[in-house]
Amino acid sequence: MSRASPLKRENGFICRCNKVRQKFSVRVMPRKNQMPSTIDNVIVLSPGQKAQKTARWARTMTKWLIRRSNPIGAKWKFIEFGGITGSESYGIVDILAIRKNHKVNGKKIKRGDLFEIVLIQTKGGRARFPSKSDVKRMVAVAKHHHARDIVLAEWKLKKKLQLHRLVGRTWQLCEPADVF
Repeated sequence: MSRASPLKRENGFICRCNKVRQKFSVRVMPRKNQMPSTIDNVIVLSPGQKAQKTARWARTMTKWLIRRSNPIGAKWKFIEFGGITGSESYGIVDILAIRKNHKVNGKKIKRGDLFEIVLIQTKGGRARFPSKSDVKRMVAVAKHHHARDIVLAEWKLKKKLQLHRLVGRTWQLCEPADVF
């Protein structure tokens, strides 16, 4: 006759101890939203976990493409605005690309004093394009920070990463060399 004891926490996991013939067997169950479940050694992700994973890959692939597109000259530095767990955070800008501008601009400002800033929003998987209100917000942010360009990076699994540049109020497909 087996009798199950109540759940208890052990090393960050919820454990259920079953007492069977004076031997204890522990079945470890992860906390809710802690780890993906596996079925026949295949990881099954919830829709939220899948969205976070594709968003991370979209940011990673965007940075890779920008670094690869311009191997000479001043290097672009990236600032990611992610949450504590690496997921997306509030705000319209996902990545800020910045580098020094080495052109001479007048007598007061010397070479290397100015910056070039590009605002990047990333989309992964089946994420929708930004709405008209999102575009207005991005234009306002770019104007406030004197950004040179606004770029939308769209990444889908097993497909080429596509960059779109905001021209006026519409997105136009562009090559990385056009922006970076």
